[in-house]
Amino acid sequence: MSIKVFFSAFNIDDTKNKWGVRTVFLVLSLLMILAIMFPIGNPNTDELLAIYQKMLDNPMQQVSNAELKEILMCGLYLFSVIAYDYLAHALAIITAAVFIYTRHPGKSPERKKSVIRSTIISCLFLMLIFSIVNSLHESFYIIYALAMSYLSMIGCSYISGDHGFGSAFKHGFQFMKTNAPMCVVNFILVFLVFYFANFFVSILDAGNAYTTIVSALAGVLTIYKSLVYGRMIGSLYLFGTK
Repeated sequence: MSIKVFFSAFNIDDTKNKWGVRTVFLVLSLLMILAIMFPIGNPNTDELLAIYQKMLDNPMQQVSNAELKEILMCGLYLFSVIAYDYLAHALAIITAAVFIYTRHPGKSPERKKSVIRSTIISCLFLMLIFSIVNSLHESFYIIYALAMSYLSMIGCSYISGDHGFGSAFKHGFQFMKTNAPMCVVNFILVFLVFYFANFFVSILDAGNAYTTIVSALAGVLTIYKSLVYGRMIGSLYLFGTK
């Protein structure tokens, strides 16, 4: 079943509204490509570090207007990078919510409102935690996969309407006791696919010879990865709660 979930996750338009999903994917990919090609603020953070070092060396020296502008522009760029990361996590959560809603029994107007409300709350709660947990994936990927699986199942338990916000934590733990191997295997497999995809993009990026192509690939991969993770999370939840 792990292999089935893994392969089906990449088929992002496997839904009744195929063109709706494709349109969302194309529009968001285009917006992400534009954001990468034309970054907000100043992406050259070396200048920010130089100003910071200068302030450490001479604390009494005032910051010039030009340096203050440079700090603000670099800060704006860093903020935009964090915002894009948060939005990518939010897209994965929303994708999981849509996947669960369209395949979960019962589609009353009251349930639709409940799903929308719980999805918004889950996005606000989980996006920050996902960003923090992401720091583990470089060196402790098994722990990272377990943590992300548990957090994802908390969100799915709440979004599906099967559990309230408080009881979703308990259900997420019970879900992982039974389905941890399946979840971890899928997270690792999907991670490896996008790891090698990003590695390929980084090879093209060497020497800045294919800047436009790299920007396009990076934008498409970012959106596609969020949609894949969302479908995978939703699939794992529905399979584990049968």
